[in-house]
Amino acid sequence: MAEENKEKGLNRDLEDVTIKGDGDDKSSSPQESLRQEVRDEYIATYQNRTIMDDTLGSKILDDEETLSEVLSIIVEKSLQVVRKEMQKTIQNLQGRGIRLDVLAKDEEGKLYNIEVQRDDRGATARRARYNGAIIDSNFLPKGENYEKLLETYVIFITENDVLKGDYQAYHIERMVEETGKPFNDGLHIIYVNGAKQEDSAIGRLVHDLTCADPKQMHSKVLAERMRLFKSEEGAQEMKTIYEEKLERLIAYEREEANAEGRIEGREEGRMEGREEGEERKAREMSVGLCRKGFPIETVAEVAKTTVETIQKWLKEAEAAG
Repeated sequence: MAEENKEKGLNRDLEDVTIKGDGDDKSSSPQESLRQEVRDEYIATYQNRTIMDDTLGSKILDDEETLSEVLSIIVEKSLQVVRKEMQKTIQNLQGRGIRLDVLAKDEEGKLYNIEVQRDDRGATARRARYNGAIIDSNFLPKGENYEKLLETYVIFITENDVLKGDYQAYHIERMVEETGKPFNDGLHIIYVNGAKQEDSAIGRLVHDLTCADPKQMHSKVLAERMRLFKSEEGAQEMKTIYEEKLERLIAYEREEANAEGRIEGREEGRMEGREEGEERKAREMSVGLCRKGFPIETVAEVAKTTVETIQKWLKEAEAAG
């Protein structure tokens, strides 16, 4: 029975991890994360996007061969990914959750969490600590000995040199101060500096991760994946994904507008007619989307009105402060 439990623990499927909502603070709530994500993706043209872009990067890395190559370069050891999950949200016992960009398992049972971060605030030391802890708590089956904790790599690929040492990569390992010997707790933290491209395997990988043109990439595997999603068919698939995100964002904006309207109505003690209420909600939603960086033409199409009307609403909002 003990041997059976051991086997179950080591081979626990990634999809068995409980999925819950993100419990981070307001600045990194699902709504705010989605707004920033969609805004960034609409600012840049699709053909200029790289693997550092959240949605495109997730699609390109959502392939075992590609992910195996990327991880092998970063950890400097040949490995084969046998299971993966993209954009995985897992929670701790208190219900606080976090979304992991990539969570993978190799043929030896080791776990790999990759986070692609363009914002330094998403790659702090305590974020690395939390990621490792929440992975541990979700992958040690109840009743198992702590020695059965899987070896785990938490990897941050950052747009900037977060640790400010001008190294291509940083390897963080716990050690015993008095003896200088490694603590060997099985947690490995790696920061890949996306602001530096030295002549090394990791430096060439960084070049590919920040390159929009597959013809300029060093890795044939990454170039082929990029070529696939930069093709007409791939671009159409990504367009569908972006549109779905926009629809979700619009739903958030509408709900906020409705909530504000209900509060305003109670405070002023008046009831708006149906037509007036719909126009107010469309106006507030449109102003909100424009202020978040969406093209005015796109907002007008979503709101089913004219560009001139959107411009009028924006001027009125600015005048009202």
